[in-house]
Amino acid sequence: MVIPGLGGSGMAYASWTPTPSAVAKTDLDAATAACRDVLASNQRSGPAFDAEAIPVVLAERRGDIVAVMLHQDGAQTVDASCLSTIEPGSGKVTATAAGGTGGSGEGWIPPAGEIAEGSMTGMNEQAWTVSGTAAPDVEKVTLHLKDVSVTATVTNGRYLAWGPGQAFPDPGATSGPGGAEPLFTYDVTLSDGTVRTDVEPSRPTPTGVTEFKGSNTAGSVPDPS
Repeated sequence: MVIPGLGGSGMAYASWTPTPSAVAKTDLDAATAACRDVLASNQRSGPAFDAEAIPVVLAERRGDIVAVMLHQDGAQTVDASCLSTIEPGSGKVTATAAGGTGGSGEGWIPPAGEIAEGSMTGMNEQAWTVSGTAAPDVEKVTLHLKDVSVTATVTNGRYLAWGPGQAFPDPGATSGPGGAEPLFTYDVTLSDGTVRTDVEPSRPTPTGVTEFKGSNTAGSVPDPS
């Protein structure tokens, strides 16, 4: 997911934090509207889904950027994530970028104590995102990337994290099954307090996977108010 208009390595990314915070309702409403707008305008390049109806399954804030994750299960499984630049409490989006994957078949729930990787971006790009599913007993997911530990947001069996920089060592490598491994490792904390380190995530592959992405900058993002 290339992040045009989100500030590159400047102000928006400088405010990034490895631990997420909650999103105020006014900001969540604005980020969700902007996300749906970007997804709807890029339908031709991705799987079939209703951008206005696909459910929001989690959201988080890191500095001036709000991340929203949308997920659709069923005959067509869709994972989409959006990053929007929006100052805390302003309800005003200045830029949004979206990316995700879709494929045939129901979503897969990992076994106890495990996680499964879903949509991932971060090759030769300004920022990386990773999302997936977590077993019901997984309460916390931590990613270790170089010298920083990133706490993912975990809600209702889904997790999401993002950060500035690349997730893969070789910008020209191929991702996905049999491709490049990401630079980070995972720890998971279970509901009984157990911490499992260096967890190897499952990587289920839906049939007929397609990728999609898009962006909007200030002036083209609708004001939900």
